[in-house]
Amino acid sequence: MSAKAEALPHVVKGIDAMLLLAKGYTCREIGEEMGASDDLVSAYMSKARKYLKGLTETGGYDGNLRGVKDITGYREKLAAQFSCF
Repeated sequence: MSAKAEALPHVVKGIDAMLLLAKGYTCREIGEEMGASDDLVSAYMSKARKYLKGLTETGGYDGNLRGVKDITGYREKLAAQFSCF
């Protein structure tokens, strides 16, 4: 079962936002698509990072989340890691 299937709705939005961020969209553009402010998008992503980090500590996810906030050089790596969602 994927991490998104078990996550709360705001965590799912954060995972989706991280995927879009990895594809080059800005928080403002993501917010416009989601109907949320760019600050709320950042909050969603923060919750998603914490959720996914918790899964790594319990053995439920093996991805590397370092650098998600500043994704310079990490876009392809993140896209590959989250493609299973």
